[in-house]
Amino acid sequence: MVNEDTKKENINTFPRKVMNLTRDFLFGKLEEKVKRSGLP
Repeated sequence: MVNEDTKKENINTFPRKVMNLTRDFLFGKLEEKVKRSGLP
């Protein structure tokens, strides 16, 4: 039972972690562009 639960958890959390990382990365790039262009 515990093994199955952890498997499900990993399957659910892994894509979420990847999405969070990519989102943070993209937002970081956007912020850099905004700062460089001098927009408020």
